[in-house]
Amino acid sequence: MGKDLRGKKLGKGIVQRKDGTYCARAMVNGETICLYGSNYQQLKKDLEAAKEKAKSSIFNKPDYTVSEWFHIWFDTYKVPMIKESSIAPMKRKVEGTFLPYVGDRMLDEVRSIDLQIAIKELLEAGRIAKSSISEALNRLSDCFASAVNNRYMLTNPAHDLVVPFKEEPWKERRWLNVDEIKIFLDETKESYPFWFPLHYIMIYTGMRIGEVGGLKWGDVHLEGGYIELKQALSVEYKQGKKLISLTTLKTTNSYRKIPFMGQVKEMFLQQKEQVELLKRELKDRYRGKGEFEDLVFVTTLGSPLIRHNAEKTINKVVDSINTKEAYEAKREQREPVLFERVYPHALRHTFASICYAAKMDVKTTQKLMGHAKISTTMDIYTYLDEMFLEDDITKFNEYILKGK
Repeated sequence: MGKDLRGKKLGKGIVQRKDGTYCARAMVNGETICLYGSNYQQLKKDLEAAKEKAKSSIFNKPDYTVSEWFHIWFDTYKVPMIKESSIAPMKRKVEGTFLPYVGDRMLDEVRSIDLQIAIKELLEAGRIAKSSISEALNRLSDCFASAVNNRYMLTNPAHDLVVPFKEEPWKERRWLNVDEIKIFLDETKESYPFWFPLHYIMIYTGMRIGEVGGLKWGDVHLEGGYIELKQALSVEYKQGKKLISLTTLKTTNSYRKIPFMGQVKEMFLQQKEQVELLKRELKDRYRGKGEFEDLVFVTTLGSPLIRHNAEKTINKVVDSINTKEAYEAKREQREPVLFERVYPHALRHTFASICYAAKMDVKTTQKLMGHAKISTTMDIYTYLDEMFLEDDITKFNEYILKGK
């Protein structure tokens, strides 16, 4: 804070020289401003005008709306850097969240409060997951940062927004405990034996459903006792048409080797027999052809196993469990204890819970699951730690009550 010759504060960047004149200095976007004058009030006005001029000299009035610039930025900067299968989903997240709110505005008209209001309304509507809103905001922030670099905006309105983006711990996550694993696998083996190896291997390897679908027999090292993950099965829709292809894995950490645990080797041998039998029975009707010919897991017609197929097999097992439980409960005149719904990713969570229960080092679990960040694995371990603690406290209280 500058001062005059009497010690009175004049304002930032302004000082009075010994000869009585005033000097004003400032730095705006790398440009140095230095002004002199005998009239303090006039010099102060001149300094502000010079600052604005320096700002405007590097600012090009944008001809783009937010939506127009987003698509230019995305196609130019983002598309060359990401997998083809990720292009449409990533673009849709921004198009389905923030563009309906600010897409028609010119770039220089968007303010941080506009985005904050959009976030608030999106969260209140509850139709889109918080994680998806967060991801869309990150993309939009990158887009605006590029606009700043290209001198279409002075500042990034999406930068450093304060948003309650943290998900409730495992709110939508599901995993099977030891008893549930047995019930689930026993029912699969009894009622849907064709899917038994699939469900067992998903539980005891922790593979993502895309990794399961993209697994080839050349990736299964029966003698070496491990799986080598090299690709994933991708499903996307273009102009209403479903396109299935083999693509790269999610991250560099996803390329990994998973050792056989439990009876995984036996399950692979059983699956190999099933697929070979299926090929003999279906002959030319076997749908696994071309790049899909050597897939480990297929449908009963030999088609690639996508998430929808896997989810159907799991739902059938759960429905069968609950139908039998409902019958037994009625026969025993009690309320049925229904088996909670399961989805494919829940079997991956189940593998993480087994690693936790076995006291496996978190870094080892991270490597086996292919997590890009150890914080993801730590989040799972922290959640499980709390869940197991709750179970232990419940058991303790039950023990005390029995002793009364």
